[in-house]
Amino acid sequence: MRIRVEFLVDREVISGLMPVFIACAEALRGTTAVEVRLPEDAADLAGGWSESLAADLADDVAGLLSFLQTPALAEGVVEIDAGVAEAVMRACSALRLRIRETLLRRIPDRALETGRVSAGKLALDERRAYFSYVLLAALQEAIIIALDPGLEDQPM
Repeated sequence: MRIRVEFLVDREVISGLMPVFIACAEALRGTTAVEVRLPEDAADLAGGWSESLAADLADDVAGLLSFLQTPALAEGVVEIDAGVAEAVMRACSALRLRIRETLLRRIPDRALETGRVSAGKLALDERRAYFSYVLLAALQEAIIIALDPGLEDQPM
């Protein structure tokens, strides 16, 4: 099933934030977005499972980076397969976690989630990271609405 994701963003904005996305993608290479903890009696599964999750994350992140370079973003509507959209959402989550845990660690989670961050008071690197975080959140919201249009009128 193909869906229409309505998400308008200037290519120059994407270009300016791409170094943050790429750095986070590289930092996540070969790993999972969060630590995988299995019960001790399942230790024999841990290695294979973690490797599989890391490979899936790498694919998801590659899909996100490709999506962000889609020329149609400048026009505001991108048609993609629903499975690709879900992979892009997972990658957004992973990158947002990485940005929050590394580049924005001094900003409280509540401020990040509510958008109550005074960007003008941030250092340039933090500002770029914050706008990357916000852009990924907005993209996730646009995909969620595209997957379930009934959610458009619901607060996110």
